Amino acid sequence: PEGRLVYVVSRPHNWRPQTSRESLLEIDTATGELLQDLTLPTRFAHDAIRGMGPIGSNRVYAANTGDGAIEELEFPSMSPIKSH
Repeated sequence: PEGRLVYVVSRPHNWRPQTSRESLLEIDTATGELLQDLTLPTRFAHDAIRGMGPIGSNRVYAANTGDGAIEELEFPSMSPIKSH
């Protein structure tokens, strides 16, 4: 469903979190369906983008404010590629 997808970072609240898991949620905007819930290897992530086009479609860049870096990740495995 090209053009209908949105990616959202989901993370626990700062106050007494019950988990440390952070996720990248892939949502179909036409149906509201959650298509994927992928674990991010980050701490205090706030923003993420997924690269598009023939070269960037398998990359996610996530702001990792816990470590002060932008994490380059392979999509959809979320395997770390490089910390910027």
